[in-house]
Amino acid sequence: MGDLRFTSKGLSYEVDISSQRTMVPVYDFPQKTSPCRVGCPAGHDIAWALYLVRQGEFGAALALFREESPFPSITGRVCYYPCEAVCNRGEHDEALAINMLERALADHGTIPAPRPLASHAEHIAVVGSGPAGLTAAYHLAWLGYRVTVYEKEQEIGGVLRYGIPDYRLPRQVVRDVEAMLRGMGVAFRTGAAVGPELPFKTLLAEHDALFLGVGLSEARALTLKGIEAVSSMPGIEFLYRAKEGRVRSIEGHVLVIGAGDVALDVARSAKRLGADKVSIYYRVHLRAHPEELREAARERISIDGGWEPVRLAPQKDGGVVVRMQGVDHLVEGRAVHNERQTEVRCDHIIYAVGQRANASFLPPELLSNGGLAVNALGQTAHPKVFAGGDITGSYNVVEAIGGAKRAVIGIDSLLRGRDGAALLARVSLGESRPGESPPVSLRSYRQLLGGEAAPLVRQSVPYAAINADYFPPQERVGRPHLGLDERRGLCDEVNLEVPREVAIREASRCFHCGECTVCGNCFIYCPDSAVLQGEDGFFSINGMQCKGCGQCVAECPRSAMSMVPEGDAVAVA
Repeated sequence: MGDLRFTSKGLSYEVDISSQRTMVPVYDFPQKTSPCRVGCPAGHDIAWALYLVRQGEFGAALALFREESPFPSITGRVCYYPCEAVCNRGEHDEALAINMLERALADHGTIPAPRPLASHAEHIAVVGSGPAGLTAAYHLAWLGYRVTVYEKEQEIGGVLRYGIPDYRLPRQVVRDVEAMLRGMGVAFRTGAAVGPELPFKTLLAEHDALFLGVGLSEARALTLKGIEAVSSMPGIEFLYRAKEGRVRSIEGHVLVIGAGDVALDVARSAKRLGADKVSIYYRVHLRAHPEELREAARERISIDGGWEPVRLAPQKDGGVVVRMQGVDHLVEGRAVHNERQTEVRCDHIIYAVGQRANASFLPPELLSNGGLAVNALGQTAHPKVFAGGDITGSYNVVEAIGGAKRAVIGIDSLLRGRDGAALLARVSLGESRPGESPPVSLRSYRQLLGGEAAPLVRQSVPYAAINADYFPPQERVGRPHLGLDERRGLCDEVNLEVPREVAIREASRCFHCGECTVCGNCFIYCPDSAVLQGEDGFFSINGMQCKGCGQCVAECPRSAMSMVPEGDAVAVA
């Protein structure tokens, strides 16, 4: 697309009429942000990135996303996009396909790895190479620290490599991220489990700070008498074995017990490995993401809720009959049964009923309810030890990214002697609420460290502030998928690459809430020639000419301007 910016030729006259006003217009877009950015735990600058995609600038959009997280190529595939739930366009017609566009900017954009901003002497250990560990390593290396990542497995990625099936996240995508981090100077030690051979105390003594990004790698048991005597397996073990090629096929009827995303991954993987029938049974609350549920239904996987397995009856042919009892509700995690009963005949049982961290290598004083308690900066009870990810209570990949970013600020503040809490407040996005951790911007953090006056981004633009007259209804673009008859193996990626022109068309639906796209409306509609355009293309208000009518603010399509009391204009500017 061509340049959308409007070019002003300036004023033909100037008369001081400012004494007539009590309110003045201001360009306060640096203090505003889109609700999708506030709703993104990683703090991606989505609205401006999609403006760049709209211009065909995929590399610039990728660079903007990489300011906040290292792998939009991964989150564009596996994130469950809470940003779309709060997208203002959703109140107009349909929410933007933000996750699809994130994948598109990663597919079509090419940029080099960032260069470290400094060269600090301190050496930081990162334990675990899942999403939290890789995010911490990336941003710490960017800030100039020496970073070594310790991973117990033989390949890097944690749950990204061993827990998410290749049809959702090809392993080469994770390897590309590893290569980028190595290019930034991050060192990796694989097969390095913290424990007897690599004591926690040794790591602590040999490094200036530790970041713990270990996930929930141990499955909770299914407490059902006789489960060990039949063909059964924990879900995360099944996924691990399938990823490693240790499970190449499975026959008959596979019964999956569970209600979350792991259960869905197990069921869809079993289908690809040859199972004749796959059924999911769960108790009350189905926690899996709606998109995964839709795809499972398309793949003819049955899902039935309100049941709990209570008895097993092994059969002579190797199968098993599972007695199910109806469930009304849960009380403190325990099922309250009703009178309903049914029996399910199956050949294999795979259960995904929860996970926990293997924290046996950690000092007991750091632990809390089987996990790690951290403050707002990711700091544990030990001042040199920080943590993020599942072990601190995160639920998914993008939340792990957000927790790791806060810990990076904590580690840098500790080692450089800065006020971490004050810096965190400066770079938090949106309004802080009790008990919540708002997303943070590490782009703003680096700007502050470099002496730039990074604005406080507090105001999330609501739909009511958008001038909807400028945005005719437009159908949302659907994500391209692999056909059902083509989904034959674990490595056939289901969500396909989005063509450039399709991504540009979908990005053009974005309101770009709170951003100035230099459309020129303020100049066009000002009745007093009070709007001036600078050499950088952006506009300003001539205070002598403006009478404060507010016409420019009313006609701003995306709330890049506001009317404020006369005395507040200087503070906003």
